[in-house]
Order: sequence, then structure tokens, then C-alpha cells
Amino acid sequence: MGDVLQGSDRPLIVTSGLPLTPDRPATEDDVSPSGSSGTPRVSEQTAISMVARGVRASVVRMPQVHDQDKHGLATYMIAIAREKGVSDYIGTGLNRWSAVHRLDVAPVYRLALEKGSAGAR
Repeated sequence: MGDVLQGSDRPLIVTSGLPLTPDRPATEDDVSPSGSSGTPRVSEQTAISMVARGVRASVVRMPQVHDQDKHGLATYMIAIAREKGVSDYIGTGLNRWSAVHRLDVAPVYRLALEKGSAGAR
């Protein structure tokens, strides 16, 4: 895809996960080490590497997507807690899970298409 888009100014948007930052919330500036098996995924690293070749590639880092009925991974955790009668947590329970409502996802991609710059996350 990079070869076809090179120099065309047509956008390439790649979806990736959020970076793992154990001591604080992640930001757009956080970058995983090259070759990292964690998030952001290799697809993000590949897209960003295409920028140097003249591809207008950008990345949308998508957290858990939810709506009124489906709550991402939390849907399964809620079901298990209801079945078992108990809800567990890891560590001190201060974990943060980013989430976005499905109706807010499409405008993010539209803005990335219309206003996104090469290399943006």
C-alpha cells in the first residue's frame, strides 16, 4: 500500500491500540520501542515508517469501544462477575481503561481523513 500511496497525498489511516504506560495515562506522544510486541502494534510502527517515503500515514489509537449494550472487554467481565457473585481486580484496583462510545468513533476517523497530518497519532 505504501508504494501505491507514495507521493499521492492520499491518506492512510491505521488503527492501533493504546500504548502501555504503567505509571500514568498514555498520550499521543508515547511511542513503543521498535519491535515491541506490546501496543502500539507493528502496524502503527509500519505506517509511521512510511511517512519518510512520502506517504500521508497517520494512526488512530482506539481504546475499548462501547455503546448501550456492549461495553468492550468490560461486557465479559460484568457477565463473569454476575455469574460468580464477585468482581476481582488486579493490584490496588486503580487501573484505568480508556473507552470511547461507538458514535464518537466515526467523527475521529473523518477528522483524521480531512485534517490529519503525516505521522500524527
